[in-house]
Amino acid sequence: MLLTIFNEIIFRPILNLLIFIVDYLPGHSLGWAIVAVTVITRLILFPLSHKALSSQKKMSQLQPQLKEIQKEFKDDRQKQSQAVMEFYKKNNINPFAGCLPFLIQLPIIIGLYKVFSIQLTPETLNGLYSFVGAPSGINTNFLGLVPLTEVSMVLAFLAAFSQFMVSRITFSQRKKIGTSGNSGLQGMMGKQMIYVLPLVTFFIAQSFPAGLVLYWFVTTVFSFAQQLFINKSLNKITT
Repeated sequence: MLLTIFNEIIFRPILNLLIFIVDYLPGHSLGWAIVAVTVITRLILFPLSHKALSSQKKMSQLQPQLKEIQKEFKDDRQKQSQAVMEFYKKNNINPFAGCLPFLIQLPIIIGLYKVFSIQLTPETLNGLYSFVGAPSGINTNFLGLVPLTEVSMVLAFLAAFSQFMVSRITFSQRKKIGTSGNSGLQGMMGKQMIYVLPLVTFFIAQSFPAGLVLYWFVTTVFSFAQQLFINKSLNKITT
């Protein structure tokens, strides 16, 4: 039952969208179709991501005030929790907003993994909608170099490197605005995550089809650009 629901709501729409785009692309490139799907997905999730990133930015800026509240009620956990939640409400911050875009993306990632687990040939493309035609052939080599249905160390490295750059710049921005979370144990853990997250990304990426890693790489770059845009807009508001 759950598998059927997943197939109808996630897998089939992703498969049909990919094939629909592939059919209209010159050379029937699966790689550029994945890039297009990634951009479409990010644009659909933009309102949620914008809200989540805005909340994270505000939380970073208001971190000193939050620390003062925690310090004031350090001997009473219940009052501390109530005061923190009131502080979030007063400043229109949802501390759980950052989880929602990832939770929504998770089924998409699983759906893409299932798409790449089948042989993408006209003969095996079952489940296409009536208005989606199967292309005569699908080019699964991105830029003529990377086979998207196989593991790619090159894309795994690019995904890890993009994660490293995002983590490093994000940490630098938090340090620049002087949040208290950059000192002591939290600061040390933050610096470690700059290197840990890329290593984890590389370890995972080298175990999955390159098409899925390409989606993750483009998502990371898009998310970083979105973060810069939001930071710039919020800085204009606060200045």
